[in-house]
Amino acid sequence: MITAHPAGYEAGWAFASREFNWTCFAFYGGDIRTGGLEWFDHQLRAMAALPATDDGDRVSGVFVVSVEDQAPVQWLVRDGSVQIVPADPRHGFLDT
Repeated sequence: MITAHPAGYEAGWAFASREFNWTCFAFYGGDIRTGGLEWFDHQLRAMAALPATDDGDRVSGVFVVSVEDQAPVQWLVRDGSVQIVPADPRHGFLDT
């Protein structure tokens, strides 16, 4: 599912080394140039589109995205889609 990017952006993904309890986490950390945001969007939409588990759970998460000279936004992964909304002001400290 994670696809390569010419600038190596796929290296920003981190996953738990093994499954434990009932939740699996994925993290992304890295600086992506504006031209790479489409790649990141496709990554998240592919994850969001994964079918629900046997008990109905779907992939969900939040990513705070800061773009130079723009207000930060949150990319919300839930209900099979990705929604882009203004970032919560409490996350402003991340945009430094």
